[in-house]
Amino acid sequence: MKKSVFQYWQDACQLFGKDQRKLFALVTLNNVVKSFRAESGMVGMMAVLFLSVMLTLNANASIPMWERVFTLLSLKSLLGVKCLGVTKAQGVSFFGGLLSFSLAIAIIMRPSLERKDGRYLLSSLIRYLPFFVIGQELVLVLPFFAYLYMDMKNSPLSFFKALRGTVFLVLCHLPVIVVLIAGYGLLLAVGTYLVQGALLLGLPSLLSLAILPMMWFVLVFSLFFSACAMYYTKVKHADRQLLFGNQ
Repeated sequence: MKKSVFQYWQDACQLFGKDQRKLFALVTLNNVVKSFRAESGMVGMMAVLFLSVMLTLNANASIPMWERVFTLLSLKSLLGVKCLGVTKAQGVSFFGGLLSFSLAIAIIMRPSLERKDGRYLLSSLIRYLPFFVIGQELVLVLPFFAYLYMDMKNSPLSFFKALRGTVFLVLCHLPVIVVLIAGYGLLLAVGTYLVQGALLLGLPSLLSLAILPMMWFVLVFSLFFSACAMYYTKVKHADRQLLFGNQ
């Protein structure tokens, strides 16, 4: 007999119990530490830095083809130009860098029995890049989408199956998802106050406006993606059919 949505919610809320909450926090932190200790963590950060620099140089050079590709395939580039008042070069540079960053973080934090070395990261970057270009906006808010896709065959059909599984996961585990996203948004908002505090303390502008925000951004993204990865693993082991359907 299938459970109702409210029964799923009741089960999901058990995570907020004292012991479960503490265990989940420790597992999330442990995954972050282990992931960045692995070779893939260092390679991933270097890859992100390289790609971001290349995107910035290409955007500043105003290469028409490069701009068209990112404006076409990344909603954020288009929205940044139209709604946020940034230049096309700035939109391509920032959101293109965010694409490479979110892809690397998702792969690094992904629950996997494979050895997370440089080869694992590089092959994953190449394999899943088209998917991330298309689904980047959803991945940034719901990393479960990426982890579901990575656990399926790399095909267009898998993309829609992952989308279906993500919808069911969000619907049946809504209380936990809301808390995760709320905490994510709160931590990102705290970053703006940290920048303002650093400026008030008279710290150098490079440190206040670039280095500290970047470090905070990496930390918050890593914690959020790790928490989503751990919760996705928990749900996958408890109710695989909910995510993958009948296989």
